[in-house]
Amino acid sequence: MDVRVLGTRDDNRLVRDAMALSVQSVASIGSVGHRPIANSHEVQVLRAQLTAEQDLVNEYQRDIKRLKKDRARKAEEYRHQLQILQEENEKLSKMVSVYSKDMQKQLEALENPGKHKRDHKRSSRVNDVIIRGSSDEPQVAMSEDPREGIKRAKLKSPAVEK
Repeated sequence: MDVRVLGTRDDNRLVRDAMALSVQSVASIGSVGHRPIANSHEVQVLRAQLTAEQDLVNEYQRDIKRLKKDRARKAEEYRHQLQILQEENEKLSKMVSVYSKDMQKQLEALENPGKHKRDHKRSSRVNDVIIRGSSDEPQVAMSEDPREGIKRAKLKSPAVEK
């Protein structure tokens, strides 16, 4: 088929067609040659982007580790501070309780001055008995006074029972 087409054409025409085909072939080969170069350049650009993004990922991972360590350290500090505050709270609660009881005693003493003197005399006698510790001396027994809700010391004498 090529022989018939080429046989009908003159030499000038054949030379021009051959030249056109040669130019097309060179252009096609050049295009094919440029594609790998373009692809290679695109690969280099993508590789550079990947490296930059991998560096960002590594930096974020380091930041995450640092933040986790900071969070753990702060959590430990907060636990320690909480423990200190709880201990202080317990101490303050005890102090308030003691202060409240003391104020209650003082209030009762102010409300009943005669009773306070009797209780003071009674507790002095009880202390004397406890300090001496003699079996011939009166013995101390503790009982609950239901009217006042406080413990009071009662003296029992072995010789005189009431």
